Amino acid sequence: MRRFFTGQQFLMVYSGILTVAFAITLFNAFSRSGRQKFKEIDVQRINLVEPDGTLRLVISDKALAPGFIIRGQDHPHPTRKTAGMIFFNDEGTENGGLIFDGEKGPNGAERSSGHLALTATNRTKR
Repeated sequence: MRRFFTGQQFLMVYSGILTVAFAITLFNAFSRSGRQKFKEIDVQRINLVEPDGTLRLVISDKALAPGFIIRGQDHPHPTRKTAGMIFFNDEGTENGGLIFDGEKGPNGAERSSGHLALTATNRTKR
């Protein structure tokens, strides 16, 4: 009875099949659209940035809330320990937001707060 493949022929066919499978996998990985759909997602912070890297919006939990950002530089905020969303203008400076907080005090009393701020600026040429 004659063998169908010799050892070397088998390895050549096997490596060819693996190469084609790898190429198809690689092609499919890079040909997907940039848009993804999720039914549910858990995150602690989302940074929305412009193509040039300018920060436009931060949505975060209490632990990862940003400090006070002025012209793209993050400075410690003296009182912000809350979750929410912070908006930024074209120069990367905080320009408003929606934050909310709530806690139970040492005596058991509950406290909650919320703050909405939208800053409008009228820029004039100098």
